[in-house]
Amino acid sequence: MKTFFILLIAFSFVDVGLLHAYKNCLRCRGEVVCEGDYKSRLFAICGYPDHFEEIGKKTSGISSKRTGKVNIIEEKVERYVYDCGSGRLIYEILVIGGVIDNIGHQGRYGSGPAKCE
Repeated sequence: MKTFFILLIAFSFVDVGLLHAYKNCLRCRGEVVCEGDYKSRLFAICGYPDHFEEIGKKTSGISSKRTGKVNIIEEKVERYVYDCGSGRLIYEILVIGGVIDNIGHQGRYGSGPAKCE
């Protein structure tokens, strides 16, 4: 029985570690910004992007079982592009409602001085 609880606790720590491993992150100035962080943290650590565009809006609704009303939530969808410098990847960051939803790269290399580590 003791062994079971020890294994259960050990596996719970492994699962937590694996969840963090699947988050995409970007390193700037020795700090890390990850999916789920606010865009204000992105700007504070990485500075303003090289390119920005507002893609559109994400609309979702939440209904109340008690009142039967539907609250519509509209969030801005923005795309930020960071050129990390010569020989480094260009990163594309999708922000929905002020929160980083996705960090990916375009598969292309940038130009100029190194910005991201």
